[in-house]
Amino acid sequence: MQKVKRFEIITPDAALKELMRSFRERNITGYSVIPDVTGSGDRGSQSGDDLSGISKNVLIITTTEPGREHELEEAIRPILKRYGGVCMVTDALWLKH
Repeated sequence: MQKVKRFEIITPDAALKELMRSFRERNITGYSVIPDVTGSGDRGSQSGDDLSGISKNVLIITTTEPGREHELEEAIRPILKRYGGVCMVTDALWLKH
């Protein structure tokens, strides 16, 4: 198994295109996007069921090698500042096949 840093980003759906563009600019190609994430945080309940879709959130999961976290931080931080959201970074093990 390989040690990696796992990034879990929850941000408004409206931020997804900009975040994906930022990933491409940095050659970050491996990620998963889970749409329609619901929950509650400092901005209140995010149910994603309003007509405008403004409260819809997405979850993006990606990994990087230890020591390269700054590349992802540079891609993610401006998006979080502009749109809001959270990013959790944890140590993980990647089971390669």
